[in-house]
Amino acid sequence: MKSISIDQITAINPKALTLRQNGIVEITEVLPAESAKSSSLVFASNKFLFKKALENNSRALVVLDSVFDEIKQEIPPQIALWSTNSIHEAMSLLLPLFDQKEPFLKSGLHPTATIHPTAQVSASAHVGAYAVIEAHAKVGDDTIIYPHVYVGHFCEIGKRCLISSHVTIG
Repeated sequence: MKSISIDQITAINPKALTLRQNGIVEITEVLPAESAKSSSLVFASNKFLFKKALENNSRALVVLDSVFDEIKQEIPPQIALWSTNSIHEAMSLLLPLFDQKEPFLKSGLHPTATIHPTAQVSASAHVGAYAVIEAHAKVGDDTIIYPHVYVGHFCEIGKRCLISSHVTIG
């Protein structure tokens, strides 16, 4: 199993996740408090879930800032703990770290794709067969553009987007 470090989690977005306590822990999965193990990260939106996670030996937790204020005296020293003002935001930031699927499409440009010289396509993007990227268009990191897509002049596609076949943008 892939192990995620405390530093990897903390570096994701220091404004959204504040490391409150740095325990020594190997984090390999995300589980609910009821199923937690010593190697799992638990998101606890209330004091009950925090206590349940500790009962099940979780050693890595993300709690709401308001919960942290309630439980800060109860945190065992071996626990790694982050606080956040939004559990949903923390989940959206951290869950991709635990995705163990290998990408099925490699980054790069298909030989039949047409990319205008002034277009900016990220090196980590995938552009499929017969796709057209027009002048001054931008394609962000880790974006997948399937075959027969048209991206018009000055259009911008952000990071981690998926554009299905035969879509016209712009």
